[in-house]
Amino acid sequence: MSKFDKHPYAGNCLLGTTIGMAGDGLAQVCFPEAPSTDKASATTDVANFDWKRTLSIGAYSAVVYPLLTRWYLWQEALCGATQGLGVVLAQKVAMDEFLLAPFFNGGYLSYAALVGGDSVSDSLRENFWDVMFADWMVWPSVMVVCFLKVPVQFRPAYGASLF
Repeated sequence: MSKFDKHPYAGNCLLGTTIGMAGDGLAQVCFPEAPSTDKASATTDVANFDWKRTLSIGAYSAVVYPLLTRWYLWQEALCGATQGLGVVLAQKVAMDEFLLAPFFNGGYLSYAALVGGDSVSDSLRENFWDVMFADWMVWPSVMVVCFLKVPVQFRPAYGASLF
């Protein structure tokens, strides 16, 4: 823990990248895009594991999680510590959902389109608002718990474990 406290950027980068890649790997194994009913082709699904996709999630995470670490440290310095329900908590949740979330979600949609060889503008036009509305259904309550219970240096890792 003391090493994580001394190096929150590296710690969150390592944790976010590891969790992101493990989550993508698990998703590919548990939810293959073309599910098959026969056992012989089930083994080929594992053989068709998309390492490029998993590595691209790792690369994205390696960039995003240090930025998230900076975001939460800046947010804590700007708003102060959260001490229960109140204005500070509301400010942090609002900042997360109306400043960070559009940047984060738009960035991911853009990155995924680029890596997949798709049009960034088409991806954003077709998916951005659906992703944002889904985000607003889940993440505000998740972030209330985060801001009330999770120390600032662990907030990116907390988000990564739920993402």
